[in-house]
Order: sequence, then C-alpha cells, then structure tokens
Amino acid sequence: MNTLTVGISSSALFDLAESDRVYREEGVAAYAKYQIEREDDPLAPGEAFPLVRKLLHINAALNAEEQVDVVLLSRNTADTGLRVFNSIEHHRLPIKRAAFTGGAPPYKYMGPFECQLFLSTDGEDVAEALNLGFAAASIVSARQRGAQQPAGAGGEFASASQRPAGTASQHASACQQRAGVGAGSEFASASLQQAGVGSQSGAASQPSADGQGNELRIAFDGDAVLFSDHAERVYQEQGIGEFAASEKAAANQPLPVGPFKPFLEALHSLQEEFRQGGQPCPIRTALVTARSAPAHERVVKTLRAWGVRLNESLFLGGRTKAAFLEAFGADVFFDDQAEHCRLASSLVTTGHVPHGVNNEQRASASSTAAAGQGAAQVASASDAANEASEDSAEKATSASSAAAAGQGGGESHPASEVAGGGESGKAPAWPFARRA
Repeated sequence: MNTLTVGISSSALFDLAESDRVYREEGVAAYAKYQIEREDDPLAPGEAFPLVRKLLHINAALNAEEQVDVVLLSRNTADTGLRVFNSIEHHRLPIKRAAFTGGAPPYKYMGPFECQLFLSTDGEDVAEALNLGFAAASIVSARQRGAQQPAGAGGEFASASQRPAGTASQHASACQQRAGVGAGSEFASASLQQAGVGSQSGAASQPSADGQGNELRIAFDGDAVLFSDHAERVYQEQGIGEFAASEKAAANQPLPVGPFKPFLEALHSLQEEFRQGGQPCPIRTALVTARSAPAHERVVKTLRAWGVRLNESLFLGGRTKAAFLEAFGADVFFDDQAEHCRLASSLVTTGHVPHGVNNEQRASASSTAAAGQGAAQVASASDAANEASEDSAEKATSASSAAAAGQGGGESHPASEVAGGGESGKAPAWPFARRA
C-alpha cells in the first residue's frame, strides 16, 4: 500500500495574517505572547485548508486510516505552535504529526517523513526544498493578486528583514470563501459551523456549488513542473520555431523528469487503488499547458512511458489558463511562471514552483535591479557627501581668511583643520558614504 504524504506550513494551512503583523511590527516576544494568550482561539482556514481537507477525506473514501498523511512543518516553536494544533483539533483535521523548528528550515524533515510534496508561504523554504529534489510550491495568497511575492519574503517565521511591509487584510481571503468562512476575524466564527467545518457534530461537508463535493481536482503545468525545463530553455533561447521543430524531432524521446513527477505518481497510485477496488475515484488530475500541436505528442508519449495517465490534458497554445482552471474546477494548480500563478490565484488555490529557466531569469533580473538601485543609492550618497565636503571646505576657507584678516596677517589655519581634519589642503573624506 502506497502512502501519499504532504508537508504543509502552518501559514499555508491557517490564516496567520494578524499573527504575522504582530511578529513584524512588535517582534518575537510579542508574537509568542500573542499566540499563547490566544491558543484556545481557533485560527481561520488558510489558502491551502480546503485542499488539505479534501486530501484527508481520501482516507475515509478508501477506509484506510493513513493512505494520505498530512504533516505540519512549521517554523514556530512547540510553545507558539500549540495554537496551531488546537486549531487542527477544532477543525477536526486528522493531522497527527508535526515538526516545530523554532525558526530553522522545516523542509529538512521532508525526507524522514517521506513527503512527496511541501506547501508553504515561504518562497525561500520552497526554493531550497526544490533544490534538494523535493516537489514544493509557494502558495500564492489571494492578497497577492496585485503582485507576486518574491522568494524569501512573507514566511511564517522568517527574519524581520525578509518580511514585507504592510498590514493584514481586512477582507475575507479567497480560501475563506472556498471553505465557507466569513470575513472579519482571524478566529473561527459561527460561519464555520454553518459550513460544516469543525462542527461538534462532525457532519460531512456539503457538496460544492458545481457538484464535485469531496472530489479532489489537481492541475499541473508541464515544463519545469512535471517535466524538466529543458524544452523551455530551447524556447527561451532559440524561439518558438526551433522549439516546435525540436519537440517534433524528439517526439519518441521521453521528456526529462521534473520536480513534481513523484507527486503525480503518488496520486496515480491512489487512483489505481480505487480502480482496483471498483470504487469511484475522488481524485481527478489535469495537465494545463501552453503547449500545442506538434509539441503535444512528446508530452503524451512521456506520460505513457512513465505509466501515468492524467484524466484531462489541455493544450492551450498560449491561451490564458485561468478560465480553463475554473472550468476544470481545480482545487489547486501548480505552475512555474509567476504571472500564470497571479492570474490563476483569483480563481483557484495556486502553488508557484520557483524552478527552471523562467525563475532563473526572474531572479537574475531582480538581482540586477537591486544592484542598480544599490549603486544609485551609493552614487547619490557619494554626491551628497561631496557636496557637503565642498560646503565645509568653502566655510572653512572663509573662516580661515577671516581669522587671518582679524589677526593682521598672523599664521593661517589650513581649511582641513578647521573642517575637522584630513590631508592638508583637502576636504575631509566621507568613508561611511561608501559603506552605506
């Protein structure tokens, strides 16, 4: 029996926006005090909450206690994390395992827990997990629709320097709307009970408006997600014509493996469990890719070589993906391109996979922009310093001239001495301007 294990951060599972504000504005001690004082107040669902609830429902459908396992991987301490576990119990999520790392990277426990996927709001942790060969995605918050959050920012327990400025949103997040939770509070309210989430009766959740109920629908991009970014590099470096010709020539050669292949295989194994048992399968998968003919053939033959079947495959030829994801009814969508994620996040829970050439280019562009900004700041500071030095020299020269006149031609004082030191006859240096 194969087990699907998903690691998730507490900030992806629950809405920690207000807690995060306290951490950023008041520091670690205030954050710890805030969480401990409220540890009996349940946290409201976060962006990935509906996805986790459907994942865990698979166990009930298979009558297997731990066919699907969700593990909490959190940068909290066990002390501040007690509120998270209490919230898990309140919402009746059968999550039993956790690693609280006290600010250390939590992804290092993916191997021992045998996780096939890591979901977090910390882009830096996600990038490091991908570098170690694990499937990982940064959950794009509905509050980030206007701008994709950079890697390393906004983590649940990141350093203060990594935290973006701003305050918690006062409006309900998309995840709360999908879970049937009202706006206005970080804590669970009566609306949770109305939605069948965490109710004392433990009643099953009601089917969604489209009738899919507890069916789990997962959509994947192809290149740099299921497959490597090899073909994408050809497209970026040589253009669409060479890309199409290259893919057609290599149609019978399976694409190199991407970071999400093991996760897809684990999902496929679960689907096979249902098929072999003659049960309706509550898992549905889709490929949603910008590829079109003739580049589709290599994809189909690659999946065939892997022994994996997706329920649906959408070859969009560059069309915007968001409307197709909505039509599919995706519970989550994984894509390597930040813009695709931004557009999709208003409709479905979206995981950004910071992997491959597109993200390398984005990181390079960000570094170049940062370097340019830093150079401009240094130049500006240097210019200001030079102007200040010139002003000081002028004032010192005037002062020394006045002093010489007042003393009737006595010994003059170099401008450097009057201005505060430095080489004789030169304005004082401003080394701190270069160290800024």
